[in-house]
Amino acid sequence: MICSLPRELLDKINGFLDAASMMRFCRAIPQLNDHATIVFNAGCSLKAPLNSLWPHFQYQSIPATSFVPKEYFAMLSRFNGTTVVNPWTILEAHEIQLMCSQVSRSLSFSDCMPNDPSELLEWSKQIVYYRKRVQNLTLRCIRYPTSIMECISQAIVDLNPSILNLKGFIGHEVVKKLSMCTHLRYLTIEYDDSEAFVGSINLNEVALGLVCIPNLRELSLISSHQLQLEVMKSLAGTANCVEKISFSTLYSDRDSEKEIELRKLLADAYFEYSSGSSTDPSTVLGCWYQHGQRNH
Repeated sequence: MICSLPRELLDKINGFLDAASMMRFCRAIPQLNDHATIVFNAGCSLKAPLNSLWPHFQYQSIPATSFVPKEYFAMLSRFNGTTVVNPWTILEAHEIQLMCSQVSRSLSFSDCMPNDPSELLEWSKQIVYYRKRVQNLTLRCIRYPTSIMECISQAIVDLNPSILNLKGFIGHEVVKKLSMCTHLRYLTIEYDDSEAFVGSINLNEVALGLVCIPNLRELSLISSHQLQLEVMKSLAGTANCVEKISFSTLYSDRDSEKEIELRKLLADAYFEYSSGSSTDPSTVLGCWYQHGQRNH
């Protein structure tokens, strides 16, 4: 019965399977045998285990002596698979260039912590040159000098990810640049909770930067209530596309007065609390969904 389904539908099923299930599925259906063969040959060539090849490629390295399986990376791109990379395992410019020239169209970067901003800039340069798309970027920042933060900010703009996770010392220099990230849909910012850091950033500039991201759909803030308030004040008076907001705090001293004010701002901006977020009806922490249109 399943073998009589159109090839297009079989292909869609294939894209939802894990590696082992995908191989069994494709071997059982003659029309899809070529998919299983391509993935198997890629594993032999790359000396990679099956579970690192599908539905995404967990990049470690491509052995210099191996045959680069172009059919595999083309197939990965066709099924919207990504090549997942820890960029700090590949530091030399020629290695970055070689990898970008070989792998799938879509890339994801895991747990980046730049030691030298030139490395991140080299990645962005090669990704732009080879017309790659960055699906997911996770970046952890320490307290860098302003010049380095500006380099990191420009690299983020050039990488232009669809999903961005920022952690640590995220200054307003970085957030202001995010308005230039036209592909950015999902943003999570987890701020350092030290008093020294909180006192060093311009909360108003951060808030204004966040609401100016043109195509942002979901925003998650792990921060002080004060920053969350600034963001909501800016959101309430701005035309934007944000449909979902999530609030969390790393701070032990939650401020009930600020939470009351924050709930009012969210309600005024037509956001509704998700009842599944918390068993505490008075909390502001959790997920809020846009349920109406603002009048401007």
